[in-house]
Amino acid sequence: MFEQIENTVNSLKSLQKTIETRLDLSAIDTLIVIFSQMLGQDDETLQLLDAQERQTLVKEITHSGFEQLNGQDKRQVLQFLIVGTMLRDELQANYQITPDSIGMWVGFFIQELVQKSKQQHLLDIGIGSGNLVATIQQVLENETTQIVGVDNDDTLITLASGMSALLDQKWQLKYEDVVTATDVHDFDIVVGDLPVGFYPQSVSSDDFQVAVASGTLTYSHHLMIEKAIKSLKPGGWTFLLVPTNLFESDQASELLKWLQTDNVWFQAFIQFADKLFANTSSQKALLVLQKPGALGQQAHPALLAKVPELTDRSGNARFITEFKSWAQTNQQSQ
Repeated sequence: MFEQIENTVNSLKSLQKTIETRLDLSAIDTLIVIFSQMLGQDDETLQLLDAQERQTLVKEITHSGFEQLNGQDKRQVLQFLIVGTMLRDELQANYQITPDSIGMWVGFFIQELVQKSKQQHLLDIGIGSGNLVATIQQVLENETTQIVGVDNDDTLITLASGMSALLDQKWQLKYEDVVTATDVHDFDIVVGDLPVGFYPQSVSSDDFQVAVASGTLTYSHHLMIEKAIKSLKPGGWTFLLVPTNLFESDQASELLKWLQTDNVWFQAFIQFADKLFANTSSQKALLVLQKPGALGQQAHPALLAKVPELTDRSGNARFITEFKSWAQTNQQSQ
């Protein structure tokens, strides 16, 4: 099966490079054009090609074999295409997609901690190209989950729209700044691979308790952490990928102070294996919080853990057993 995935990726990559050169486009803009064509949508950029070139484009997409793949394999093809595109365009770190292995773990933690219901509403607070939420959906395949994704980057939200359609999903996507958004609330689950950096505008502590003193810019990922809790219904859960040094930054005191309020329950901070990241500065951990209310409770103690290397089978088995024991002890597993 991997050979079929590889052949499809190589076919679409070759086509991408051809169009990229012919029309003098960036790799990411070319990928958006290809996504549109794969979906049978008109794209004005393709009008720059002659009729014969457009026919060849359609033919090569058909011969790539994408439509013959199952949902999981389609997602992997799209992931490989997006990763290659990001590398070729040398895009900033916040454009990089969430690795599959991390997305799978996030899906596992959701399965173990979130109360099962007939229909769950999940918000991806910074959906990017959509790979994190697509991976989570793959893990939660037996559950009915309605997906809403928000991002303030028009290129990324366009990629996410293409991924959603190509995977036959019905994500509701919003092109807006989630920090100021007023229409994201009452979710069962909030996830996100948070962009790291300063929020470009001053934020009042009346609106966000994690905001720093007036005249200083607050970290955007701190604001998004608080926004995630505000977006949940009572008892709802948020699973956020954050820098491993989250509590060591110069603005950590405001964040820690908020985490000790009655507005939030700090449930877990789970680090991932070092080898998943290119360097120390890019390492991320999973921050697990819950909005007080419903049948939930503050865990005692909160879980501080690290996921073993992928190749450490016994270590992973032990980690899963210990995690489930912690969840059951704190009556979090439903």
